[in-house]
Amino acid sequence: MKGSKVITLIIVGVTAVSLVGLSGLFSLGPSNSANQGQNQQTESGNKRVPCLVSEVFHIHPHLQILVDGKEELVPANIGIIPGCTYELHTHATDGIIHVESAVDRGYVFADFLSLWKKPLLREGYTLKMTVDGEKSLNPNFILKDGQKILLEYNKI
Repeated sequence: MKGSKVITLIIVGVTAVSLVGLSGLFSLGPSNSANQGQNQQTESGNKRVPCLVSEVFHIHPHLQILVDGKEELVPANIGIIPGCTYELHTHATDGIIHVESAVDRGYVFADFLSLWKKPLLREGYTLKMTVDGEKSLNPNFILKDGQKILLEYNKI
């Protein structure tokens, strides 16, 4: 009788451990390559830009790019991949940067450039950057609602 109690306890223990393991596996979601972006985060400078889970904090700075006086469109869907919309992203080619998160993380323009994988400087061009009309060459300014960011590139 004592041996059967030990076997029963072992079976119960193994079953419990298996159930806990399976629940953890299912909570992670599918692991195929099509869904890898769902839990992916992108390193942006010293901050991480996670996938969007809440829009409690929601602002819209505006980016305009001029190259030799001609407007260059900011691409749509920067920061949007299958299974993940990052907290910094664009929807259209209108230059509006969407900053959406559960809290104000103090994202800076350099975070957006990093997510876009776009350098601020362009070879063969000079850059004049203004933020709300003030000259700047530092991309580490905090993004704010309604902010006007202008990048003017001119051939050297």
